[in-house]
Amino acid sequence: LSFVPYTATIISVVNTTDSAASTILIIFILTNLKMWRLPIAQRRLPPSFLIVYTRSYISYAHPKPTPTYNVYDALDKVIEGAAQRREKRLDRWNRNFERRKANFLLTSEGSTDYQELPYRNIDETVDIAIQTGLDPRKPNQTLRGSLPLMHGTGKPVNVVVFTSSEEGMAEALASGATYAGGDELITAILDGTTPVADIQRALASPEMMSKLGRIARLLGPRGLMPNPKLGTISPPNDLGRAVKRQMAGLINYRVDKTGNLHAPIGKVSFGKEKLLDHVRAVMNEIVEKKPDGAKGTYLKQVYLSASQGDSVKVDLSTVNPGSPYFMLAPMVSDQLAA
Repeated sequence: LSFVPYTATIISVVNTTDSAASTILIIFILTNLKMWRLPIAQRRLPPSFLIVYTRSYISYAHPKPTPTYNVYDALDKVIEGAAQRREKRLDRWNRNFERRKANFLLTSEGSTDYQELPYRNIDETVDIAIQTGLDPRKPNQTLRGSLPLMHGTGKPVNVVVFTSSEEGMAEALASGATYAGGDELITAILDGTTPVADIQRALASPEMMSKLGRIARLLGPRGLMPNPKLGTISPPNDLGRAVKRQMAGLINYRVDKTGNLHAPIGKVSFGKEKLLDHVRAVMNEIVEKKPDGAKGTYLKQVYLSASQGDSVKVDLSTVNPGSPYFMLAPMVSDQLAA
């Protein structure tokens, strides 16, 4: 019976994932064998023993804490992971050259001239995900808008403009719009002549809003319906500038029903400094547009990720505009904290 308390404790700690705790416990028992010869009533366990015994364990109810990183370190991890995946894809492409050539010879009709274009690797998109304390189902807790990114998004944007003004059409097309028109453009979208899949952004002048109801079922599910909150409704004499603004890297953001917000902030090829500029712009925008009905903690968690990589949790103090550590490098943050 004198061995039961120690044996049960050893088993419970060894079954945990903390090997250091198990080592400390075993060393403690081996160096205190003389305690075993004392009567049970006189045995006393030191506080260190109790601390080892009550160490937490990892399970579904007690998950392993997610490590957090300074925004600079988080972007480094995202970019490094994307670079590693890029090298793996290129190596796999080079290894499979003979296989592609063999498949070509099997499917070709007697042709032996196999040529292929240079490999085009993927330039992954970097996204930011923000968990807020908003509940969009309640009044004055919705957050929606648009934000221009100073370095663009890295994606080509096809803009369509709905207007009845001839001058507005000419100005929009001269500024880079893919399509511009009035009733005839609406008819072309209805009959499929102008595919909706080729449209990324839609602008309209105020007089056309009543006519867009005919194609609302096509534009609405894709988030293309012009909206004054997104700045996609402009007077005819301002459509050219609106088109340039959309093509220069304007992103739309909106809080979903769970209070989360997702937005692209550029491509991996942009580099760390440009992506940091976009993170700063997004966080300033979100805090500046904080709804009046927001209650409790407004910013809860922030994550950065690439298209095909895992998300990296960011230290909230380094991306919160209200924090003294906002967008500071790790070394500067440590000096400020000291």
